Amino acid sequence: MQQLWYRQPAQTWVEALPIGNGRIGGMVYGGIQREVIALNEDSFWSGQARSGQHADRRAALTQTRLLLQQSQWHAAQHLVEHEMTEQWTESYLPVGNVVLTQSVASTSDYRRSLDLTTATAHTTFRDGAVVIQRTAYVSHPDQLLIIELSSSQPATLTCTLTLESLYTTHVRHDAQSCWLHGQAPLHVEPSYVNIDAPISGLHQGMQACIGMHVSACDGHVTYSAGAVHIAAASHATVFISIATSFVAYDQASTADAGARAHTWLEAGKAQSAHWQRHVADFQPLFQRMGLTLTPHRSDLPTDERLQRLRHGLPEPDATAVAFRIHEHQLPAVAIPDDDLGLVALLLDMGRYLLISSSRPGTHAANLQGIWNDNPRPAWSSNYTININTQMNYWAALTGNLRECHAPLTQLIANLAVDGARVAASYGCRGWTSHHNTDIWAPANAVKGRAVWFMWPMSAIWLSYHLWEEVRFHNDLAFAAQTAWPLMIGAAEFALDWLQPQADGSLQSTPSTSPENLFVDPHGAEVALSIGSESDHAMIRAHFAACLDLATRLGRDDDPVIGHIAAALSRIPAPLIAADGTLKEWRHDLREYEPGHRHISHLYGLYPAHTIHPQHTPALASATRHSLVRRLAHGGGHTGWSAAWVAACLARLHDGDHALDILYRLLRDSTYPSLLGAHPPFQIDGSLGAPAAIIELLVQSHTDELHLLPALPTRWHEAGHAHGICARGGITVDLSWHAGQLQDCRLTAQQDCTVRLRGPNAVYVGTTRYDLQHGCTIDLVANHTVQLRNSAALSE
Repeated sequence: MQQLWYRQPAQTWVEALPIGNGRIGGMVYGGIQREVIALNEDSFWSGQARSGQHADRRAALTQTRLLLQQSQWHAAQHLVEHEMTEQWTESYLPVGNVVLTQSVASTSDYRRSLDLTTATAHTTFRDGAVVIQRTAYVSHPDQLLIIELSSSQPATLTCTLTLESLYTTHVRHDAQSCWLHGQAPLHVEPSYVNIDAPISGLHQGMQACIGMHVSACDGHVTYSAGAVHIAAASHATVFISIATSFVAYDQASTADAGARAHTWLEAGKAQSAHWQRHVADFQPLFQRMGLTLTPHRSDLPTDERLQRLRHGLPEPDATAVAFRIHEHQLPAVAIPDDDLGLVALLLDMGRYLLISSSRPGTHAANLQGIWNDNPRPAWSSNYTININTQMNYWAALTGNLRECHAPLTQLIANLAVDGARVAASYGCRGWTSHHNTDIWAPANAVKGRAVWFMWPMSAIWLSYHLWEEVRFHNDLAFAAQTAWPLMIGAAEFALDWLQPQADGSLQSTPSTSPENLFVDPHGAEVALSIGSESDHAMIRAHFAACLDLATRLGRDDDPVIGHIAAALSRIPAPLIAADGTLKEWRHDLREYEPGHRHISHLYGLYPAHTIHPQHTPALASATRHSLVRRLAHGGGHTGWSAAWVAACLARLHDGDHALDILYRLLRDSTYPSLLGAHPPFQIDGSLGAPAAIIELLVQSHTDELHLLPALPTRWHEAGHAHGICARGGITVDLSWHAGQLQDCRLTAQQDCTVRLRGPNAVYVGTTRYDLQHGCTIDLVANHTVQLRNSAALSE
């Protein structure tokens, strides 16, 4: 059953259930006498469009590079922290709440749930003999949050719904609706900055408007300022419309928020069958791909299923998941053999959250997707683009949700505009960006410590997503019009950022390994050096991607491609340390935090594919040693870090350890609502875990399609998945039994020849194919080829 359910209302925001349509988000508490749905709108941020002016950093950059050549790492770090930073990013803000109050004498048979197949939250309970039902969903076709209320007996539904906001400027009402108008501040300091006045310019920023109307009510409805009152009814439908004055990332927010909200509300009032239209829009996305693992304990509430993983450990604090410094502080995860389906639910939840927070035409999913209740959210709930934003979209392509990838592409295009100005401030061509951005798409290095901000590689990493989309869907129009200019621009910056060294190599300088530190000979904690492996791994992969893209588009003779190929040959190869790990830095200084949460130096293993167990066994072994060392010192202790570790282990074909990490994520970094925790709440772990799960079943990052490359032992008995996307425009449905591929259906978007690998031989009709040693098979566009574990007379 693809459903989350509980026996009690949520007590805190992170226990509430998320609903959304990419633009509007709601968190449903399921309260009894007082129900709260926390509201968000994806464009409601502090701040305003930036001027786009950046100070000339060339002299400071030259001096920094000179200091690094002299091994004066700490002096170089001091210089960049004082000379090369600019303003913070802005914050994603909560737009308000809708609060329902209702007199209830007694309560029994309580249940709240989130149906992932219909993107609908339900709350049901009895008040004596009366059954009360509340249903909430956010319609993408109607652009409304809709609440359906019902009572099992006539004239017993009486309640009040009130709009509230931290940013209210005024409220109003008419005979048909009530309205709340608000305005964001001009600036919100990040939550980790301790100053007396962290919020400035209150009611001077972006405007927002929330409208509410009651329809299909058989009782009495009256409106007052910011509230609607329902009396003596048995059913009613509540429409909530939300809009802001946002126009574009580079323009003033001058749109009429009230007019926008009014337009959507009026359009919704003129329609019928809202839920049916909502489901018809959502289900084709959600049902494209899925995983079935049995047994599963859908008879147990979701919070109880999670609690069983703790095996007698104390219940974590209601508002925070415990931060575990060292792995050995907790026993191994107690994996219930009767609930293997919990991991499938984790995958379903991740895909549900991506659909609900990222649709074409909306903004990219931020650090919390589209759900935030804090006026100073953790890390500003911005776009943290040194891993977290990218991880949000790792499962978009393999999980058959290409449409949901589109907002990330738009963010990249927006970021490249200021990114070109920032690159010019360094004396470089192309475009660059650092570790943070927001809805206004600034590309500068923010304030703070160099270990965070002095990392201009996010353009490289983000652009890799564009190449992956080309590889998955063979879309040459997208490749030429979108991917090419953005990827080449990022490559041009890298060409200029790489500096020649005495040995003839080209190395990134200054260079960090996000967000890790080493200890210099004087005992100082330092981030800056020359040629971190993470920088080089990203540039190597990106340059190779540009060469591949040029071949696909017939642009091999473009002069920039020659420069990229020449530079690629001069970037040093990865180094293996004496202890067998992959070196994070090229020097031998001690790392400050061996269990650091970031594993950016393993980028070549995942998400790139320059390291592979068969093709580069020595480097693959080094990445395994690196993961073991990280975990032994407490690594993987955040939700997103655990998801990344699991994906890396899957790429190493180690399904058992990958599954163990996924269960650690569920036990230690997941709230009862299945939302992920850093802690506090971040959505990246929830969105990254499905990517790791899919890697256990299908891998296509090399020149072959590998079926069941890392099937965990616990899953060997049986299971099946459908709708997994592979590179080359191939969709995979497969089932297995006793660890063997039982049945597989391959459907290609276009004619192609694919090389297959898998655990056992299969048959197409009566023709045998040896997957264990690899084989090739021809696929015809839009025709399904079925592979079976035994010979068949016909397909």
